[in-house]
Amino acid sequence: MDDRSKAMRTANGMVESGIFTEKKEWGVMHEACFDQSHESPDSALAKIRKLAKATTVVVSAKKVAKNA
Repeated sequence: MDDRSKAMRTANGMVESGIFTEKKEWGVMHEACFDQSHESPDSALAKIRKLAKATTVVVSAKKVAKNA
């Protein structure tokens, strides 16, 4: 993990009366990795954007090849 990376810290513990009591740290991971580790609106949107970007690159490359 690089300095100044966006990171998420996860921990094991218990929720009692709405208060989380940490028992031990599970780990630290990049924010993007954390988002992908569980299905959430953020991870779904990130996947859609990644696919859209990849498609745009492929289409652009085909247009360049066709015009050459």
